[in-house]
Amino acid sequence: MGTTEFEARALNIDVGAIVATIKQRGGVHIADRLMRRYVYDVVPGEQGRWIRLRDTGSEVTLCVKHITSDAIDGTHEEEVTVSSFEDTNTLLNLMGFTAKAYQENRRTSYVLDGVRLEIDSW
Repeated sequence: MGTTEFEARALNIDVGAIVATIKQRGGVHIADRLMRRYVYDVVPGEQGRWIRLRDTGSEVTLCVKHITSDAIDGTHEEEVTVSSFEDTNTLLNLMGFTAKAYQENRRTSYVLDGVRLEIDSW
């Protein structure tokens, strides 16, 4: 059930140049979508662990993310698929969890050499 997420962030990039490089190397564009998410504290004030409810446009997931280090493999998550973004938010509220943030971003996804590459615009 648990996965290790390999995540690296590059800020202030030239998106056009990155996309051109991905395509030149054989990358394939697979999706553009709006992502919505609520973020909740597992324990108020606790750093490095939180609940995320996310709607990717094609599925809704609920997970607990836990950062164990700043390394590229330092983010771990336990994730399940749920049927409704709105209903799951309501259920979490009934359980005493209040969203500390609501976020939206656009995500463009590519696959290159078996690796999924995501470019997020906030």
